[in-house]
Amino acid sequence: MKNGYAGNFAGYKVYSSNNVPHSRTISFSTVVATDEIVIGGVTFTFVSSIGSTAGNVLKGASDAAALTNLAAAVNGAAGAGTTYIEVSASDRAKLKNVRAHLDGSTGVLTTSGDVLVSSPDTTITVGAEEATALLCRPGAIDLVMQQNIDVRKNPLPKQKADYFIISCLYGVKTFQEGKERMVKIKIAA
Repeated sequence: MKNGYAGNFAGYKVYSSNNVPHSRTISFSTVVATDEIVIGGVTFTFVSSIGSTAGNVLKGASDAAALTNLAAAVNGAAGAGTTYIEVSASDRAKLKNVRAHLDGSTGVLTTSGDVLVSSPDTTITVGAEEATALLCRPGAIDLVMQQNIDVRKNPLPKQKADYFIISCLYGVKTFQEGKERMVKIKIAA
C-alpha cells in the first residue's frame, strides 16, 4: 500500500497511509513458564528464572507482574537483565513502531501500522486489532507560525557568494473549531 491521495469518497478526500495507529489488547490467565507471545516477528518467552536467552521475560509472582515485565521488554525500558533479556538489534528494529502500556490488568499494544501479534498458548489472549482513522473537513488542522521567518545574509570570506541563514518556528495545532470538524473512527482491522 502506498501513502498518499487515494481519491474522493462521500465528500471527503481520502488519503491512504501505512502509519495509521492500530491497537490491540493482551490479557493473561495464569501465565506459566515457557508461554510465548510473538509481536511483529519478535518472540518473547516467559520464564521463572531470567537466564540469558534474548527475549526471555520474567513471569513474576502474578499476571500483572508478567504484563509489566512484557511492557518493559517491548518498550526496551529499564529492567534489561533483571526482568527481561534484551532482544537483538535487528529484533529491536522490528519493534520500532510498537509501544506497550498497561490499562489496569490488560496490556495494550499501540503500533504505527499493522503489526502481527499471536500466541500459541491458551493462557495468553490477544484481542482483535483496531485501527483508528481520522476524518477532517478542510481547515480542521492549522499550521501555526510561532515566529516570523528570519532571513540573514552573510558574505562568504574571499568569495563572491553569500550564506543565507533562514529560521522560523512553527507547529501544527487543532483549535476548538477544528475539533468540531473532525471525527475519529475506530475500525476493526
